[in-house]
This record gives sequence, structure tokens and C-alpha cells, in this order.
Amino acid sequence: AESHDGRSSASSSGRSWRIAMLGQKDAMVRALCDLAQLCRDRHLEVLVFVPRPPKCGLPGVDLESLCASFGFRHLQGLKDEIVFSELQAFRPDLIVSILWPRRILENVLALCKDCINFHPSLLPRHRGSMTQFWAIFEGDEDAGTTCHRMVREFDAGRILHQV
Repeated sequence: AESHDGRSSASSSGRSWRIAMLGQKDAMVRALCDLAQLCRDRHLEVLVFVPRPPKCGLPGVDLESLCASFGFRHLQGLKDEIVFSELQAFRPDLIVSILWPRRILENVLALCKDCINFHPSLLPRHRGSMTQFWAIFEGDEDAGTTCHRMVREFDAGRILHQV
């Protein structure tokens, strides 16, 4: 099978799926642990980007060591040009953003057929950053997380799931 851009999909070509994770904080740690579980049944290559050394997170969890224990490649504190270059070489099948603190540029989104973001609000409310603050400030009775496709417009892609 081919993707919309004419590339063979990983499952049909017999190669492993390549997943690029861009994120930080506790949500990223949980996602990496879940990916490690998936690696037991599927052949996945995972490249992890972290914007800077964590200021907070799960006590006693070193993200670099965690990635190494799962066999995931870990890169930290990179400028957008380097992120693009590393991703271009990696050729991901999927890009996942979890609390990535910067807009992911169009050239990065164009590197694979699907890019998703886990956003800490019930979109379309509270696009952008500081979502927890805005939910409290606005008096929202419900809060949650949205998984959506990434597009050029910030936090405006098709919503896939909300909890």
C-alpha cells in the first residue's frame, strides 16, 4: 500500500514503523512507556526529541536513561533547523507532539503522511499555551485532552479523540 505521497507504508514494505516523538513532562514519559509496550508486539523505531532538560517531571525519572532502556534514540535542546534535519534523515511514518513548546513548522509536518498532537484542552477552546490556566480563569466545568491532526494553523487540525 502507498501513502498519499506515493511512499510505501511501513507495514506493507516489511520495515519497522518509524515514530518521532516531540515532547516533554510527565505526559511524554507515559507515552514513551506505552510505546515501549507496543514494541513488544510490533517492530517500531522511535526517535525522541525533548526541548531542554526537564525542569519537572516524575521524581527519579531521567528521560535520557528511560529512552536508552527502551532502545529509543534521544535528542535534547535542538533548534528547529536541527529537528528538521534529524527528522528528514529519520524519515518518520508518524510524528507525535506532546506538550512541545514551539510551533512545529510546515517543512516538518510535510515529512510524513500523519502528524498528531495531544493538546491539554478540549479544543477548540483554549488553543495555544497555558491551557490549564485559561480553563480555570474562564470557569470551565470540564477540562480534558484533545488528540488532533496537526496542520499549518495552530491547534486547528481535525479532532480525532477527546477525553
